[in-house]
Amino acid sequence: SRNNLAITRARLGEVGRRRWWQLPRRS
Repeated sequence: SRNNLAITRARLGEVGRRRWWQLPRRS
């Protein structure tokens, strides 16, 4: 169903953001 896909997509996006922000930044 489309709804399920949207939810999964949103979840993956959220996880990706958290991972990105948690990544150690070395300049």
